[in-house]
Amino acid sequence: MADEAEKTEELLPPQLVNTLQAVLLAESRFLFRLRERTAEMCKVKEDVVAIQRELNHENVVHVARFFFLLKALDCSSPAAIEALIEAHNLKVKRLLDAEDFRFRTRKELQKSVFKDAQQYVCVKTVKEKGRAVLAKTEIAALLFDHMSRDSAVKTIDLLVRAGLLIEEDSDPLSGSNRKLIKTDGILEDTVASYLSDIGNLAIKLNGGKS
Repeated sequence: MADEAEKTEELLPPQLVNTLQAVLLAESRFLFRLRERTAEMCKVKEDVVAIQRELNHENVVHVARFFFLLKALDCSSPAAIEALIEAHNLKVKRLLDAEDFRFRTRKELQKSVFKDAQQYVCVKTVKEKGRAVLAKTEIAALLFDHMSRDSAVKTIDLLVRAGLLIEEDSDPLSGSNRKLIKTDGILEDTVASYLSDIGNLAIKLNGGKS
């Protein structure tokens, strides 16, 4: 056992081990902050504890990072959301052309491609709302390489129940049943704190050396 420990130390320099510890600590803080905000934001107080337990899942992290990136990439403009969707479509079509089905089946990949009409609606919605708002299935499509469509929808529904995402009608006056998902900044701020924690904790654990 001693020999194995020595080999591990040789393979993993202390600085890398400390950085990994920083990531794990930051993840723990990230989930703690989400649970705290759920206690504040959840409208059905008797569901808080159950929802807090469900938040302990990597899919929650993926969805939170997605909304952080929407803000970081300034996808509140039609041009930005259109560029995001076109880059996504190109990525999916390359996988289809290469017949790369290691992570998603052909059918799942095909469902992830935004058709022209769907892309038009997304861009139009962002233009009208002045912010990055998408339907659950559209978010699920953009997260295809992180989780299945069903998992993405379930995770978004969980975050809505937690009060960390907001679901609203696209156009109540038109009678449209399209539901949009938006954020009031909680997820983005929590991810920003998470990223900051990684850097600060890594420096601290490495004795003040970046």
